Amino acid sequence: MAEQLSTFLLDLYGAGVVEFRTIAPPIARTISERPAVSPLTRWQVQHGAFVTSQFHIGVRIDDEIARCLLASLDGTLDHPALLEKIWRLLKSKNALNFQDHDEGELRRKVQADLENNLEKLARLGLLIA
Repeated sequence: MAEQLSTFLLDLYGAGVVEFRTIAPPIARTISERPAVSPLTRWQVQHGAFVTSQFHIGVRIDDEIARCLLASLDGTLDHPALLEKIWRLLKSKNALNFQDHDEGELRRKVQADLENNLEKLARLGLLIA
């Protein structure tokens, strides 16, 4: 039984399905007050369309807002500062609809989107502890 399990696990490893580690990667399981991604991730997002997660998986980052967010996640900005940075970017791109919504309502929507995107980054293994 143990030999069969060993063979099965080695086959999975050889096929690239599993990866064996001696330590857990420094992945943030919850979103901190000052979220961060690795310096490598910040460099990659400024130089290409793909970033590498802590799971060693390539993640494609296409839109400018996501690129700005990832580049900003150095651990120095809290959630209000991140919101302000994204807000300024959206405003500079005329991506906010002030005709149908008031500014407070739009800010709440952008804040909710920011929190959802931070959670998504955590699930993808991009946020570090």
